[in-house]
Order: sequence, then C-alpha cells, then structure tokens
Amino acid sequence: MPDPKSETNAPAKGTAKKGRGILLTAWLSLMMLGFILITLSYLAIIVSGSTAAVTALGIPFALIYVLLVLSAAGIVITYFLFNWKKWALYGACVITAISFVINLIYTGLAGSISGVIGLLVLLLLLRNKMNLLE
Repeated sequence: MPDPKSETNAPAKGTAKKGRGILLTAWLSLMMLGFILITLSYLAIIVSGSTAAVTALGIPFALIYVLLVLSAAGIVITYFLFNWKKWALYGACVITAISFVINLIYTGLAGSISGVIGLLVLLLLLRNKMNLLE
C-alpha cells in the first residue's frame, strides 16, 4: 500500500488547478461591476457636458477625462486579474495610487480611502494565491 505522505502521490509541479475561490471571484466581479458603472457615469458626464455634476464632485471638468481613463483601465485590469496576470495586480496598485492622490486633493481623506481599502481586500484575498499569477 502506498504511503499517503509520499512525494510520489503528490501532483506534479505546475499541474495544480488554479482555484480562484468564491470570495476572490465575488470580489473581482464586484470590482468589474464597479469599474463599469463608474466608467459609464464619467462617460455620461462628458457626453452631457454637465458642469453641475462636476461641480457637485468638486473636481475640474478636464479631470473627468483622467478619471474616465483610469476607470476604463480598471475594467481591463480586472479582466486580466480574472486570467491570473501578475502585471494586472501591479496595474491595480498604480490605478489605486493615482486615484488616491486625485481624490485626496479634491475630496479629502475620507473619499480617497475607499479605493485603498478595495486594493487591500484584493491583496488579502490573493495572499495565498500569488504563486498562481503568471
């Protein structure tokens, strides 16, 4: 009878299934949905030319274009996180850092901290799966 602790019974290296898990899948899905909704809202502001919405946000209208690009990049990055790309995690960190600075300048600390919390949740959920990123 083979020893269950024997290395010969272990799966070959690199053949382990990339199990995402329900929490990581749910979080990535929420990220994707959030980035899509934010991108659509920035597009709506740009298309309508509504300065009232921008005034309510307290940011210059030209900055809406920057935020649009960041949120659209968030959609792409989240897609590639679903596909286990390591560079997408770095991209998420960059987007979070840029958004944090912009929000810190225009909305204060309370408004800027939510993106950082979202990134921390992502890192927490990925902590045991970092080796699966390609």
